Amino acid sequence: MKAPARLLLLLGLLWGTAAEARSSLSAAELHEHAAAVAALRRGAPTEAIAQLELLADRGVVQPDVSYDRGLAYLTRAQSRASQPGDYGRAAAALQEALRLRPSDEGAQAALARVQEDLARARGRRGNTSLMARPSLLRAVLDFLPESLVAGLALAASLATTLGLALALFVRSVRRRFLGRWVTLLAGALGLLLGTWAWAARQQRHATREAVVIASEARLRDAAGIPLRGKELGGGDGLLPEGALLVILEETERFFLVEWGAKRYRVQRDEVRLLARD
Repeated sequence: MKAPARLLLLLGLLWGTAAEARSSLSAAELHEHAAAVAALRRGAPTEAIAQLELLADRGVVQPDVSYDRGLAYLTRAQSRASQPGDYGRAAAALQEALRLRPSDEGAQAALARVQEDLARARGRRGNTSLMARPSLLRAVLDFLPESLVAGLALAASLATTLGLALALFVRSVRRRFLGRWVTLLAGALGLLLGTWAWAARQQRHATREAVVIASEARLRDAAGIPLRGKELGGGDGLLPEGALLVILEETERFFLVEWGAKRYRVQRDEVRLLARD
């Protein structure tokens, strides 16, 4: 799809969905958000970005605001006024919108478009992919949504209760036998699912996510010195723009991040933290 057609599609998405700000915004914030949307519709993405970033600086955490900020950066990235890091900032804003509203199909479509453009650009340069294989523990915990696992754990708990009732209070030998087996199996499953849900919740609260907004973020050691050669295991020592990272620790200058199954340090100004509700 050519850039002009993409811009028309993005503006169509903006017109149809992004203008409906939630009641969590104050009257003044709604006015500023509406002004930013109007600027984007008339083809002034830089003006829209300035207004939407001002809302973010004031601590406004709202999916429509994040979504519109992502579209503004993406619109500028595909224009002659593009600036380094626009795609990364677009990816960060759209990832944030999805964290705040996972069902947002517009944000999913726009984020996929950003990732396609970034992957295509990196492919032309022969660089690494935006994706990295996560650690085994994180892959397991992220395999199912936390809410679904919690619901299944509750269902297993109810099945355990039913099995106990059959095993203890029913006269039929066959049904009591069935009740014991239901109790055993449902109890074990409930314990597994409950532990899974607890671990996923702990992970969600103990870590934050961020996106690389620099053209490339250089990996560093504990002293902040760029990694090279053998220290990288054959890599180029750079994290790609738009890459999603897990933040494990932070200092005044650096973040300790998880990229795939490995941990590195990067400068704070090369990534953007995603807001969370």
